[in-house]
Amino acid sequence: MARRAISLLMLATAPVTATKIQAVNLCNGTMELHIGSHGDPITIAQGAGHSLELTDGSNAAYRYGASYQATQAEFANVDSSTWYDISIIPAGNTGPGSCSSLEDCKAVTGGSGFNVAMMIVPSSGGGPSSTETCRVLRCLHDGCEDAYHFPDQDARTHSCSAEIEFQVIFCAENAPETTSDSAADYWVKAGNSTGSGSTSDSSGGSSNSSSQSNSNSDVESQSATTPEPSSNKEKTVSTGSEDSSGTSALVYVAAGVAAAVVALVAAAFVFKRRHAIAFWWETRNYQKHEPRSSDELGFVRISDDAMI
Repeated sequence: MARRAISLLMLATAPVTATKIQAVNLCNGTMELHIGSHGDPITIAQGAGHSLELTDGSNAAYRYGASYQATQAEFANVDSSTWYDISIIPAGNTGPGSCSSLEDCKAVTGGSGFNVAMMIVPSSGGGPSSTETCRVLRCLHDGCEDAYHFPDQDARTHSCSAEIEFQVIFCAENAPETTSDSAADYWVKAGNSTGSGSTSDSSGGSSNSSSQSNSNSDVESQSATTPEPSSNKEKTVSTGSEDSSGTSALVYVAAGVAAAVVALVAAAFVFKRRHAIAFWWETRNYQKHEPRSSDELGFVRISDDAMI
């Protein structure tokens, strides 16, 4: 029975396959891919793609360039589902707070949230006009309908099952035109990145990136001094990214399994010896009956002893 319980525990804690994401650069020149506030930027050559993985329980936000005044692709891998959205919520010296429209947020923050056109394309699902929750998201201009304009727009978060792969296409106005209702028809063929940078996880990884091309006319000019927002919006998919370590996860799993084994052994011992433990407890707490003052009366003493 203990072996069966351990097997079930190990099955429950088995790692879930990470969500595969490919960042594709269709801009006129190389680009620097930034992932949240972690790690070094990744340089992607024009027309190339860079493979990423988002582990279970983690989240990440991908953007073109260092500035937080940027179009962001936001992902979270939670409970065997991948949640995703595009955000153009303006960023600036202050957070968006409770602003209720794109223009209101621009006024509050003093900044903007769009810099390049973007598409998020799942490997299967519906096209941009589909009513499916797993579908292509497309934001080709500031104020696009598929993106978050302000924090309280949770209906613009979409989800697919965890085995679905994704492309995040930057400068998506350069993608082949199609009006298909199938997400697969929006998938772009991209070569491997020839720019500097290593395969990364949700924390951004590490790379020795070269300086980004200044001649890229696809990118709207943004402030280079915009600080990192403390909280871009309150919703399921956060814009930060959390460092995840495979080694630490294995340590936690091993510790959990060990604790479960100890708990099962202790429970089995207590169950088997329950009668002996109960007898020991009763003898340890036994107290001899002490007469009360009313026991001097015979009928009271007899009544009390009979009840005891």
